[in-house]
Amino acid sequence: MKEKLKKVIITGGPGSGKTTTISLLRKMGYQVLPEAARTVISATNMLPGKNRQNLIRQFQVDMEKLISRNLGLVFLDQSLIDIDVYDQYNGHEMQLLLPEHIASYHPLVFVLDDLSKEAYPKGKEETFEESQNLALCIREAYAKYGFNIIEIRKGSPEKRAKEILSHLYEK
Repeated sequence: MKEKLKKVIITGGPGSGKTTTISLLRKMGYQVLPEAARTVISATNMLPGKNRQNLIRQFQVDMEKLISRNLGLVFLDQSLIDIDVYDQYNGHEMQLLLPEHIASYHPLVFVLDDLSKEAYPKGKEETFEESQNLALCIREAYAKYGFNIIEIRKGSPEKRAKEILSHLYEK
């Protein structure tokens, strides 16, 4: 019997180490979906605003459609829920996510703890304080949709990846 696709979301505030952890999982041989916002921003150099958010949302939808034929685990560097949180945080109207879309995600969502203020990456659009506020909003949004939130504490990317995998493969 073929293993069904399981889209596993790794999320957290800006600069929390999501992309680094996702990159490590890719190196370990897992399928991954990169962060839509990072891809769109680097490809277009668009300034923040509703047009950029719409492009990010569409790119995320398109990427998730492309992987829908895959089998096994696919790790997502955020999801449409995160895009909704950013929309709301920036004063834009949130999009309504359909129940079948929510159901396409694995029920466990891994939320990476914020890094310390000293370790927060320079050059982010958000300040460290904004990042902490966004992280709280992200947690609340996933809880609202009924996901089982697994907090991944500060640590090396290797430690974080190992902890995520242990939750997915525990018996």
